[in-house]
Amino acid sequence: MNALFRLGVSAFMVLLACGTTVAQQSTDVKLPDSIGKVIKSKYQHLDQSVNANKSKLASLKPSFLSDSLQRSSLVNFSGLAVGTGMQRIGNDYRATYSLEGQMTIFRMPIQLQFSNQQSRNLLNNPLQGNLFKMGFDRQSLLKSMVPELDNYQSLKQNVFGGKEASTVLREQLMTEIKKGGLSQQEKFAGLHTYLNQYGNVEELLKLDDAALREKMGVLLSKQKNNATKKGDSLLKGQEFKDKELLDSLSQRVLSMKQQLDAHGVVPERLSAIENQLNKGSDLKGYISKYQANDLGSKGWQGLLNRLNDVEMGSFGEQLPGSFMNKDLFLQGGSVGLQTRKGVLQLGLAASQDIGFAKDAGFTHSNFNVSKWVTFVSIPVIGNGYAKSRISWTGSLEKQSYHLNAFGGVSPRSGSALTLSQELGSEKMGKFTFELSKSAMAFRNVGQIGSEHLLLERNSFGNYFRDDLFETMAFGVKYDLSDQKSRLNTNLFFNYSGIGFQNPAQQGFGNMGLRMGGAVKKGFLKNKVVLNFRGDLKNTPVSGTTDAHWQNHNLNFEARFRLTKKFNFSVKYMDNGVQKSGEQTQAVYGSKKYQFDVSSSYRLFKKSGFSHLVVGLQDMNNPIAQSSSQFLTSIYTQSLSLGTVTLMGNVFFNKELGQQNLLGDLLNADAAVQYQLLEKISASTGATYLDNTGQARQLGIKQNLQFTAWKNFEVNLYADVRKNMITPLYPELFANNRAEVSLKYYLR
Repeated sequence: MNALFRLGVSAFMVLLACGTTVAQQSTDVKLPDSIGKVIKSKYQHLDQSVNANKSKLASLKPSFLSDSLQRSSLVNFSGLAVGTGMQRIGNDYRATYSLEGQMTIFRMPIQLQFSNQQSRNLLNNPLQGNLFKMGFDRQSLLKSMVPELDNYQSLKQNVFGGKEASTVLREQLMTEIKKGGLSQQEKFAGLHTYLNQYGNVEELLKLDDAALREKMGVLLSKQKNNATKKGDSLLKGQEFKDKELLDSLSQRVLSMKQQLDAHGVVPERLSAIENQLNKGSDLKGYISKYQANDLGSKGWQGLLNRLNDVEMGSFGEQLPGSFMNKDLFLQGGSVGLQTRKGVLQLGLAASQDIGFAKDAGFTHSNFNVSKWVTFVSIPVIGNGYAKSRISWTGSLEKQSYHLNAFGGVSPRSGSALTLSQELGSEKMGKFTFELSKSAMAFRNVGQIGSEHLLLERNSFGNYFRDDLFETMAFGVKYDLSDQKSRLNTNLFFNYSGIGFQNPAQQGFGNMGLRMGGAVKKGFLKNKVVLNFRGDLKNTPVSGTTDAHWQNHNLNFEARFRLTKKFNFSVKYMDNGVQKSGEQTQAVYGSKKYQFDVSSSYRLFKKSGFSHLVVGLQDMNNPIAQSSSQFLTSIYTQSLSLGTVTLMGNVFFNKELGQQNLLGDLLNADAAVQYQLLEKISASTGATYLDNTGQARQLGIKQNLQFTAWKNFEVNLYADVRKNMITPLYPELFANNRAEVSLKYYLR
């Protein structure tokens, strides 16, 4: 404990030293704000005439653009934070360290994440070791390639007071037509209406001086003609006032155009810029349409433009090769490059299923052993209605798939080659066809007499030596998402031979035959939504008999939205496993009925939220000759009272059968969140746990969070409980838990 404490203090002093050093180097980060303030102060004293705007705004352009476009270095850091902490759970201590932020190398933004957790007992869990991840941030790169978006945001905040440029211009034009009082506003009600229609102000910025005056003149003429027919004498004989108004309106529009141009914003693209920033969508379409930057097609700039994603370190990813694949936990690297036909993906990583450790006491595991995997996926055809690609995945196991060291089976290598073809469109639906071929080879070590013989067989050769149909797989999938009819479908069918092994799939076993999917349909403007999901699997377990496992998983849900603040749903789930062969035997079965209701409300003009879940479940295990039935309910409640929030939740489980699975269990928490001081927030709560015959505890929880010196964040948490009876399993019901974490934002 003393060593850990000294280590924490040392880390804290290092953080302070680093923070002081970096703070001296971070003045360039605050430069845009200072420039923005200078620009704002100068603009407040600008003359309203067009010529004055030209000369003064032009003088500001170089300094502003030099900050947003010209200032660069080889390596930059932003949002960089380091943290350390200590946890105590029962009698166990754990030290934690973390690093997160963004690093930019040659204009390529990379997200950094690192965490280190040390404990006395890691339980052979790879996710509790060191985790390091570097990920390419394409969205940040695209933003850096479109500097006018950043320029516009700076202009909006520093000059327009947070308002959109179109809003500011509309207000200025309205001021001009209202200068004559209410009658003047009525005279030009037609122009008033035009300026308030969406997109019209932005369209004025696309016109030159002559076209702008012509457009305004047409609007005034139409208004005058309409008023003359109505007998409005106020508009007769006042052409000179019309010309004066026309000059002032045109001057306002031209002044805004020059103001935008001085800040590196193209006035003709104002509507597109505001839509892009407000919607927050991907920038690829904006870049391709307006070419707002010099992307280039060669060299480093061209590579950055084609770079789709980069993952390094520890990450989860679905390997290419089949639509049946699921995410694997990988440690390595993956790169994706955008081409005209699609994304080219390749990678090399180590993989180990987290559930592998639980089978350590057995001779065989249903999960993947530790292995190296390499993969590449190449797009062949890519257009609106047809896309095809070829994918290859290879693996090399680090150890035997027999966990028992006396099994005598050496690691194996494998590979799978997959051809996939996609046909269709978003409106009609998409069909995906796949054909895959695998090969597997064992690197056997055998003993003949007193000599040792090492046999290695290349897995590539097995493509032509094994049974072709038993090592192949094919599948078809149909996807449809129709917003108009509110219909979403995802149907699939897949078949694989008993010898087919895809390294990109979880586990060794193949499904053999698998079909299912999901159908979701909305009615009455999605006030009623029906959702059905099903998955049927047939997994061979013998190469000589017809023995196989049959799995089914069915899920039906009906969701009803009575009002915007009240909705409920009913759900039915059925899943099970049975073994078939010479005779059929049930292995496992479960059925569950669930009711879910949620509501938001106002109580004494304060916002509240309630959520209730009630479920009845039957579980049956014929092999273990056990069955259980239990009723579970969860209730959550929150009420916001300004700076104070009240929260509470209750979990209750009642065993209805003779055999207990969880036992009768009640766990209740109540807490209040509040602002203690300006920079200190806290929460205080009480908890009660009663697991009949196993544990009963009553305790309090306290959390405290505050920021010091602007960059230093401290989190303190304590959970102390009193054992009202001696716990049956003390390691599962710790009576104390404490955490302290320190985070320092360097940049």
